[in-house]
Amino acid sequence: MRSRALAIVCIGVGLISFTACGDDGGVKGERMAYIEKQVEERIQEYKRILDERCRDEVLEEANRLTDSILLVRARLERDSLDKPPRPDKPDKPEVKTIIDSVPVAPLFIDSTELLRSDSNSIQ
Repeated sequence: MRSRALAIVCIGVGLISFTACGDDGGVKGERMAYIEKQVEERIQEYKRILDERCRDEVLEEANRLTDSILLVRARLERDSLDKPPRPDKPDKPEVKTIIDSVPVAPLFIDSTELLRSDSNSIQ
């Protein structure tokens, strides 16, 4: 980048020395002033471009660093407890049979038997 500025300055000095060989003193002074003005404008433009590039690079690096810092912070702050695992099914309980000596009797009386017995008695 400095070599570019140096090249521009060398070109400007070369143009100045080339025009210095002219014959008219007033025109030569105007030319020299014009050339020096143009060289100075180019140097200023070059410096402005370098400043813009530098600013862009700095902002880009700052954005990258900010993003990485935010990602690290988010990873550190996230909940580290995972969802608990599903519990295992309990074992089936053992079915205990009660030994009962009382016979099981019907809870309700069958009404159809009563009707049959009544119909037999009618005959």
